[in-house]
Amino acid sequence: LQQKIRERAKLCKMRSSVVLLVVLVVSLAVRLANINRPQKIIFDELVISKFMNKIREREFLFDVFPPLGKMYLTAASELTHWSVPSNLTHVGQELPAGSGFAQVRAINAVVGGISSMLVSGICLEGGMTAWPALVGGLMNGLDVLATIQSRVMMPDTFMVLLEQIAFFFAMKSWNASKRKSRVAPLLWMVLAGVASGSAVATKWTSYAVVVIISSISFFGIPPFLTHGGVAWPTVLAFYAAAASTYYFWFDIYLSWCNRSGENDNFTTIPFQASLIGSNHAVDNEPMEPWRKIYEYNKLMWQYSRGIRGDTKAEPSWMDWILNQRATIYVIEKNEATSSRVTTIVNPIVSITICGSLLIFIIALFFVYVRYLRRTGPKYKALRQTLQRGSVYTLAWIASMLPTLAVFRCGPIYQYLPALFFATLLTAQNLELLAPKLKVAVSIVVILAIASAFALWSPWVYFTEISHDYNSRLVATEGWQR
Repeated sequence: LQQKIRERAKLCKMRSSVVLLVVLVVSLAVRLANINRPQKIIFDELVISKFMNKIREREFLFDVFPPLGKMYLTAASELTHWSVPSNLTHVGQELPAGSGFAQVRAINAVVGGISSMLVSGICLEGGMTAWPALVGGLMNGLDVLATIQSRVMMPDTFMVLLEQIAFFFAMKSWNASKRKSRVAPLLWMVLAGVASGSAVATKWTSYAVVVIISSISFFGIPPFLTHGGVAWPTVLAFYAAAASTYYFWFDIYLSWCNRSGENDNFTTIPFQASLIGSNHAVDNEPMEPWRKIYEYNKLMWQYSRGIRGDTKAEPSWMDWILNQRATIYVIEKNEATSSRVTTIVNPIVSITICGSLLIFIIALFFVYVRYLRRTGPKYKALRQTLQRGSVYTLAWIASMLPTLAVFRCGPIYQYLPALFFATLLTAQNLELLAPKLKVAVSIVVILAIASAFALWSPWVYFTEISHDYNSRLVATEGWQR
């Protein structure tokens, strides 16, 4: 019996390794293919490139987003020896061939590939079997939006990866707690806090992972935890690690970018006095580091509250879910052909997620209530699947709240954090199926997602296609905007 258990565990481990390898290889392949296309500066790459130059020059520059994402891309450009051309002025401008911009994009593409693999890793760590974990990873790996965002010089893929790392470490901590381990839960939770703080220091829209991890840890939400919440020192360690990491990255940024520039005149006089070369540095006392960090975050909050998305140019949160609107990053039209990079959620991924949400709601309000009091392994597994799904659904909703509360509408890439939790929910729902049906449905979903990605791949790789072919790819009128 013991030998059979060991053989089965070895087989499960081998299947898990195969799943992770397949997802990583496929995700890297689609992200690194033609990474130099388009050989143009696109969308927010223009703004971020200017930030990268300022960071190199150590000049202070304010942004409504935290600084870690720009620091990450600047570090990537340093590794590849790419210097941002000073004459970049508009979207669609040609980038010099061989200048190194493609290598910076490639680093982000590798981050995207790892991110897709980690989705499968989280599924497996959460107790899912191989096929649902494979579906979860490939939903991210072959999604058009996730692929494009990891092929350009933008920090959103990096932020999502940090969210995933945080959630994975938290799962490690919860599983160690269920095994009655003493030290491991604390260590894993500290690492989760470091990753969470880094994610929020990249973009505030990643805050949902902090809320979910702390809620599960404090309240002991089953089946992630089965004997109540973790010890309060562990929860406090998570918060302390997250807060100190967040503070650390801001301190690094403000200590490095400490030179006065043309864009620091909206900060207070003491803040400006702390910048080298400022006209206020002589007659005023410089501001303490912690006060500078507080003022910077206060300014981010004030400016974020004042932002309202343009509904004519940007999709609303409902358009994200229903995939009704796209964001065109760059376009080049010729007499008979055109090339473009257009971000949409993979239509099959979008349909699968919407269908999964509907199935989950039906299962939750009918099946779960009906079998609430029944015992036995079958019903216990059903309840655990629905409990996990409830957490992923709440995380999906929470990830969209900043846009609901502040922007009302915004670029579609702001849907990426929510898309991560929606993917977990979809994979988890596959566990509701009988084993043979689970495999069959998983294969059908994977083939459908791959086919849709191939169909809309010209919008990913800036491929030159005819106007007629492009018109056939436009499923809704909103995709033309």
